[in-house]
Amino acid sequence: MSHAGAAVRRMAANAPAAVERMRAAGWEPLEPYPGSHEQWRCRCMDCGSEGLPKLHGVDKSKGCRTCSGRHLITEESAREVLLESGWRPLVAFPGARAHWPSICMKCGEEGLPVYETVHARKSGCRKCSARLNGLKRRQKFEPTAVMVMQGMQLQPLEPFPGSHKQWLCRCLRCGNLTRTTYGSVSSGSRGCQTCRRLAQGTTKKATYAATAEARIRAAGYSPLVPYPGMEGPWACLCRCGRETAVWVAQLGEGSRGCRWCADYGFKMGAPGVTYLLVNEELGAIKVGVTAVDSSRLKVFRRYGWRAALIEQFESGFEAMSAEKEILDWWRNDLGLPAYLSPEDMPVGGSRETAELELMPVYIAVERLRETSLRLRKLLQALPSKSQEDAPAAYP
Repeated sequence: MSHAGAAVRRMAANAPAAVERMRAAGWEPLEPYPGSHEQWRCRCMDCGSEGLPKLHGVDKSKGCRTCSGRHLITEESAREVLLESGWRPLVAFPGARAHWPSICMKCGEEGLPVYETVHARKSGCRKCSARLNGLKRRQKFEPTAVMVMQGMQLQPLEPFPGSHKQWLCRCLRCGNLTRTTYGSVSSGSRGCQTCRRLAQGTTKKATYAATAEARIRAAGYSPLVPYPGMEGPWACLCRCGRETAVWVAQLGEGSRGCRWCADYGFKMGAPGVTYLLVNEELGAIKVGVTAVDSSRLKVFRRYGWRAALIEQFESGFEAMSAEKEILDWWRNDLGLPAYLSPEDMPVGGSRETAELELMPVYIAVERLRETSLRLRKLLQALPSKSQEDAPAAYP
């Protein structure tokens, strides 16, 4: 009891000073002093509204909630605050300090803003803020990134997207467009994929050139140009003295690429024929060559093709020359593309076709006859063995 009585006496002694402090803070006490950490019912001396402030910290408080605007928070006013900061609430107002499910009106992402935080800081969507900060950092660093790219012969064509994102550039070496990252280029990468593949191809060519040349010479050919690579034809001089083209990748043990020397397939030195075939069902006309004793025309007949004209020549060279003239006439002079696709012709030869409506049979027949007659007269006028020494129409 003595301790309780002492406490009561201390509160009574401190009451006048407490009342003065509350009045200095704008509050008029309405009940006896309850203690510095207890709620004290008072009336605001400005607006007259009642409140429950505490003496402890009253000097630093914002005062009456009504006067400060914190007390009169309606759902309508709260929504206005969020809308001004870019939020659209999805549910009813849950309270000033509760998470309020809303959606960002800029990026469409959902979030959980708190009314008091948004009201005090005008804070918006964190993701939008992060994007904006990232954009500012990229814009600040962009001049340095552009300088690094240009140092590697790459001219950026769009704003800097970030160190590890694809950046559209034009290669100043080859002129091609390419996509690469600043991070890879700054680490020493070439950047341009075309130049990179070209450099790799050049390295491979230099590595395998000696081996390829040894293979090609062992097969009976003398290279006329530097090694072009495994994927392309290599212009060479055959042991028979004629120029031809050889694919190193297809050069097998003992195989030969020269059509004049080949002991398989269509032979340039043996008799051959040039033919015109028609297929009314497909609406197509075709030109081609084959050996005299070949069964290829019989195969075509089984697929609905009929022969419109067959011209026989003393050599495959003449036959292929006639075919080439007809194809040059169709493709270059008349602009007729290949009419059929490989799927339309399971036996092959789709590249030598034309549309029947655009190339009538009688015109094609007349042209092939004229071409054949002219070739025969030309070869007859040449010295002996000229056919064998003539360059192949299709090396």
